[in-house]
Amino acid sequence: MSASVAPPLLEARGLHARYGTREALIDVSLTVTHGELLAIIGPNGSGKSTLLRTLARMQRPTAGAVTLGGVDLWALSPRAVARRVAFLPQAPEAPADLTVEELVWHGRYPHRGMLAPPTSADGAAVKRALAWAGVDELRARPLGTLSGGERQRAWVALALAQEPELLLLDEPTTFLDLGHQHELLALLRRLNAERRLTVVMVMHDVAQAAQYAPRMLALLAGRVLLNGPPAEVVTSAHLATLFGARLAVLHDPVSGAPAIVPAPL
Repeated sequence: MSASVAPPLLEARGLHARYGTREALIDVSLTVTHGELLAIIGPNGSGKSTLLRTLARMQRPTAGAVTLGGVDLWALSPRAVARRVAFLPQAPEAPADLTVEELVWHGRYPHRGMLAPPTSADGAAVKRALAWAGVDELRARPLGTLSGGERQRAWVALALAQEPELLLLDEPTTFLDLGHQHELLALLRRLNAERRLTVVMVMHDVAQAAQYAPRMLALLAGRVLLNGPPAEVVTSAHLATLFGARLAVLHDPVSGAPAIVPAPL
């Protein structure tokens, strides 16, 4: 008798979803295995954020199914999903006078409820999250006093306090300068490698996505156009199809990461 095969962590099959009156996802299928780091790319309006919200159980698809560990996502309660999946929107907001540590404690709500007293396990999870996100020394600082990069790492710490198996991020580098962009992406890659945290992130910068993610999924007009390693996805021909621009793809001689520049006329 053959050994049973564990289901993938997350699977979407034949997804259709709407954004307003427009069909934003059309027959989208996707599998995410434990420990993956996946970047979702595509032009504006391609369905990237809608797909992420659907995977996070924040938007119900009009057709198709999403499973988490083989169980229909919509058969699970929001709290049950939040114990396993953390979602960070593009521009999360919180009161400016809230301290970093107070923010991170919000990540424990799926485990203890809004009114239940904190436990020693909650405190340990918050302490670990602050350390892993590199904001332990900022724990007493109000959010309004932080730089953009520090604030984004504080939000990552909140997500880590949920102790999720899967972290979903919608354009996490938006509004960050170049240095903080790479700092945050390096943190996510480190969490993926060292903590085996599965990460799926929508990315605007294709070159950055290719540098940090071993697998990329490209959407165009709500459909999956490409799904594979960066070397297969990031080509001049594919970029022309996706973005309607003549672009050349160069490669770093050491890392092999692509650099995208306008193609010569």
